[in-house]
Order: sequence, then structure tokens, then C-alpha cells
Amino acid sequence: MPTIAKDKARNLLGVLTTQVVGDPGRYLTLKNGERERLALDWLLLGAHALFTEYKWSINPLDAAVAQVIAANFSNVWVWKKSVFNLTRTMSVDIAVELDDQQAKIFAVFKITGSEKIVVSTLCVKPPSEFAYVPCLGEVVWLDDDTIQLTSRSGAETWQASRSLPV
Repeated sequence: MPTIAKDKARNLLGVLTTQVVGDPGRYLTLKNGERERLALDWLLLGAHALFTEYKWSINPLDAAVAQVIAANFSNVWVWKKSVFNLTRTMSVDIAVELDDQQAKIFAVFKITGSEKIVVSTLCVKPPSEFAYVPCLGEVVWLDDDTIQLTSRSGAETWQASRSLPV
């Protein structure tokens, strides 16, 4: 079982860190949903230690944790603003869904003024900012139904159409 080598908080390049005891082997044996809860528990152990040491109010952290649990640990966010087609009858949002296994980038097509009509996966990458963030370059409409996402470097492209649901 791992032990704590440094029992005080440390500032590493502007980030306060503290060590907590946990069994990484156990983490790897857990199922989805259980891993997220264990990771949150470990994070809270360290955060509570830091908040106590620095005499900070724990209330904002507890409120954030309640939101994470209420969202069932879902981490989905929309990148940039909606992009409308030329006739402005439809828009698309590029969304990113992160978990501990992957980052999925998808297009959410919407008819103007209504709910989403089609969600189409554009690409799946490892769950690291170094892997998926370079994919988020430019979004353009190729026609009234199809969009193209081009990576920042321009080396990769992905297309999605409202007529091709996942």
C-alpha cells in the first residue's frame, strides 16, 4: 500500500498539491462509474486537507461536488458558439464528452428555434488535452446539411451530416 512521503502541502509551479493514500491497483479493477467516484473521493481527501491547512471555506467545493454528483459524473461541454448554415435554418454545436477512457467530439445539429435533431460523432481521441484539443480547429458548413471540422493544424478533417445519425 502506498504511503505519504510528504505530509505538507506543496506549491508546484503555482499549483497546490498534497498527497493522499490510495490503491491505484484497486482503481484499475473498478467499473465505469465506480472509478469516477473513487477518483472524486481521492480528490476530496486532498482538497479537504488543503482547505483545512489554508483555512479556506469548504462550502464552494462541496457545492461543486454536489453538481458533479447530480450530473452523474457526466463531463460534456460545448466548444465555441453555434455555427449556422447559410440559410440560417440550422445550426451545429461541437461538443466534447470526456471520461477516463476517451474524449468524444461530436456534432449536435439543431433546427433554428428547436431541440437537437441529430447527434453525430466526429472523432474519438484519448482523454488528454494534448490529444483532443488540437482537433478543435475550424467548423464550416459544406452544404445545408453537412459540416466539416478541421484540426488546428489542418492535417485532419471530419465530416458530419444531419441525415446521418449515430
